[in-house]
Amino acid sequence: MKKRKSELIKIQNIIENNRINLENNFLDLMISDVSKLLKDYFVFNKSPDIQINKTGGELFISINLTAVRVKSFTNVPR
Repeated sequence: MKKRKSELIKIQNIIENNRINLENNFLDLMISDVSKLLKDYFVFNKSPDIQINKTGGELFISINLTAVRVKSFTNVPR
């Protein structure tokens, strides 16, 4: 759980500091991190599609994923 939280914090820090640079594989890194997180909850065959649009001083982030199913849970992670 701590690893996922740290990955999300890393993404948040990059976005908040407006250091998005698609030339430096930012989008590939983000897709990889988001995929790792979503694989804990869903079964899917294709990587998520991520779109980032800047409007004024804000970023609109859209993540689309086609999942085959939701994974079943036997216990809740702590």
